[in-house]
Amino acid sequence: MPSEAEYRELATVELTDAGREISQQFGTLNSSLALATGTLGALLAVIGGGELFNHQTIIEIGSHSAQEIPASTSSSGGLPQLSNVSLLIIGLAFPLLLRFYVRATISYQQLERFNLIRKSCWQYLAHERTWHFAQRTIAIYHTDWKSPISRSKLFWGSAKYGFVLLFAIYLVILGWALVTADDLIPRLVSGLVVLGASAFEGRTLRDAEWLKGPSSAELAELIRLKDQTPS
Repeated sequence: MPSEAEYRELATVELTDAGREISQQFGTLNSSLALATGTLGALLAVIGGGELFNHQTIIEIGSHSAQEIPASTSSSGGLPQLSNVSLLIIGLAFPLLLRFYVRATISYQQLERFNLIRKSCWQYLAHERTWHFAQRTIAIYHTDWKSPISRSKLFWGSAKYGFVLLFAIYLVILGWALVTADDLIPRLVSGLVVLGASAFEGRTLRDAEWLKGPSSAELAELIRLKDQTPS
């Protein structure tokens, strides 16, 4: 049977490791957001350089007529037309943005996981909780790799770091391109890419073991151990 000193030494190691993991996951989360922002920025630069600053075909909303005039001189009712190539590029960028978001979500989950572990170890070292509470927290969330928060809170928490704005901008650009593109085939290809990437990621995440939380029995055990007074 390990002594109290050995338990405290183990809790100190876990506390240190959890702090290191938190720092690493913050870096990964910020990197994923930076990559997504860079991808969207490059997309806007390509469209801006190739479409908006050259002569464009302006589609007058509510009219079937078109005329060749500079985009900068279009009236308020005009909508600059994006080419089929731009639409395809916009569609192909979606899987990258979605993958960066999923990677950021994994990092956000790791932050939540190791925050719980670090807190439980600190509470034990500060004589606020028992060793059994810290040990079960480590076993459930680290050893068994159960998710510390629900899926809805996990994905929304990750999105709030900046991905909501990025996806909003992307959807505006995609909708603009779908409305103004000339041909049906580029619309279909871009739509299939977006739907296919969403379906693939959705199916992968649906079956992911790392998204499954603790059982009701495990949660009840943690609540019971949390209420125990350390000796």
